Amino acid sequence: MRAGQGASRLDSSAAASRASGQPSVRPATPLNPKTLDAMTTSAANHYEALFADIAKSCGPVDNVTLTGIVGFSAGGPVSMCRVGAADYVTCELSLHPEQVESSEGLKFELLSLVGLEEAKCQRLLTAIGTLSMEAVLGDRHTVDVSQIISNAPFSSVQLKLKSRCEIGGRRYGIYAVEPVGV
Repeated sequence: MRAGQGASRLDSSAAASRASGQPSVRPATPLNPKTLDAMTTSAANHYEALFADIAKSCGPVDNVTLTGIVGFSAGGPVSMCRVGAADYVTCELSLHPEQVESSEGLKFELLSLVGLEEAKCQRLLTAIGTLSMEAVLGDRHTVDVSQIISNAPFSSVQLKLKSRCEIGGRRYGIYAVEPVGV
């Protein structure tokens, strides 16, 4: 079949649909679950796989997501979940399309091990999460946080690769955020 014939047939089909007042509908192509990439994997499955290692080493990850009225993508705080008794992990950065891959080639979340109360921890993780949209971060990178958290017993944090996995053919990880010099 020549290209002109196919185009004419499509055009005449669309014209017939318009003339009858009925929309032209093509049957949906079924999705093959084996070929879905990481962005189409359900968020729940994504985070269940990503958080499996930290749940073993740090304690269970709470099902409740702590988030702001204004979402992170619109300039609000990053969403996070409690891990164990006192730690928090972000739960939206690794699926954010603007996040820059880490120096280890991972899309990632942040696990706070700094011992801050919830509001200060969320402010810290939001600042580092925002930085991850603009800069390459990675294992053993140090970030000055003295302007973000006042009265903290530390002025810098270091990122340490805590876990990594592959989901839907893409590499993901979690970086622990630990205080420096405490």
